[in-house]
Amino acid sequence: PTINEIPSAFEIIGHVAHLNLRPDVLPYKYIIGQVILDKNKPRISIVVNKIGNIENEFRTFPMEIIASTSTTTTTTTTQNNNNNNKKEKSNRPRLEVQLKEEGSTFKLDFEHVYWNSRLQFEHKRLVRLIANDGGMHNTKEMEMMRRTKRHPQYKQAQQCLEHKKKKDTTTTTTTTTTKQIVVADVMAGVGPFAIPLTSQYNNVTVHANDLNPTSFHYLKLNSQINHCNNNNILDNNKGDDDGEEQRLKMYNMDGRAFVRHLEEKQIVYHHVIMNLPANAIEFLDVFRGWKPPLPSEKKEKEEEGMYPMIHVHCFASKEEEVGKSEALARIETALQCKLDTTTEDNTNEVYVHIVRDVSPKKNMLCVSFRLPKEVSLLKKINLDDDDDDGSNSKEDDRKEASKESKENENNVQKKREHVNQEVDDTPTEPAVKKCRTDE
Repeated sequence: PTINEIPSAFEIIGHVAHLNLRPDVLPYKYIIGQVILDKNKPRISIVVNKIGNIENEFRTFPMEIIASTSTTTTTTTTQNNNNNNKKEKSNRPRLEVQLKEEGSTFKLDFEHVYWNSRLQFEHKRLVRLIANDGGMHNTKEMEMMRRTKRHPQYKQAQQCLEHKKKKDTTTTTTTTTTKQIVVADVMAGVGPFAIPLTSQYNNVTVHANDLNPTSFHYLKLNSQINHCNNNNILDNNKGDDDGEEQRLKMYNMDGRAFVRHLEEKQIVYHHVIMNLPANAIEFLDVFRGWKPPLPSEKKEKEEEGMYPMIHVHCFASKEEEVGKSEALARIETALQCKLDTTTEDNTNEVYVHIVRDVSPKKNMLCVSFRLPKEVSLLKKINLDDDDDDGSNSKEDDRKEASKESKENENNVQKKREHVNQEVDDTPTEPAVKKCRTDE
């Protein structure tokens, strides 16, 4: 076949290189994978190729390993029709990686959770935007700059630390002068927002939720690795919200059920993160009928009538104005009310940020807006989990998700066999010689 474009870029996640090869180069995928390994040893030890789109609720996509330095026997646990766990051994390497991003360490299984290294600048931007809402500096960065005197911001960091220490020694009400920020991370994944917010800023509390049990597992693990001072885990809406001093509280629930749970518990939050670009806007309907929590005696003036800022990610048209209009229209449709574009002091309350270029016709956006007060006048939507204790409905959802995941795996296997058959039918020996000659 004729090659229209030679692969020239790939994403790196820990020791894994992630490719998205075009159909015309698939017959040479194993050669491409081996070349990447040879040129990037020892940093890269596994090369994977994406062979399908994100089609499940856990935001994972099918992939195949096209090169690896070694094969390690791994054990996977599957569930049969009788709900009995069955362990199967495989020679396929496990794609568990460890990486660092902006001072935080993350561990994750790249095959079974969602992670995109291209979003590191968006993670950094939104984390700083939310943390600075409380007027707080990153304590880790300040300490690093203080120790590195050649750093261009050394003097500023030194002054910040000295000012902070002076306040700590001269007053006992330091905690009241720094605004405490509470965040609801509805689709938290393995914690790209929740982990740095709670490990690097001491004035931020995060309620982090994700439906994927594997993501929930690594979210817990990453909270321990990064010392987020957390030992309070809320699973499937069970138990009570003890451990109020903990700054990272984790949940394994559906997104809408999670928002409804916080509302029922009268938990105050200032920011909401909804990082699910494909359909996060659809989840905004859970805010219909939402009312601010009743103010406490200690913070009555601060919390009274407070509506949070919502940061929702989505895909939209490449044209900036058209994409912005599309995103705002979808948000207003989901909320069933207009957004408040300005406040009483004429400050803008709706921000549209272009996160990255996704395709020739599509951008990824982040729309930040103040939740309109008009939502409180609307009727709440009915959630499946509202019936009884929700356990039966939740179990049905999990069975359905498991069935869908199994069907996707079967389709992936068929696709792999089809692609391998095409590769076998294509004469690759001349291509090998050509590749070696070019090298």
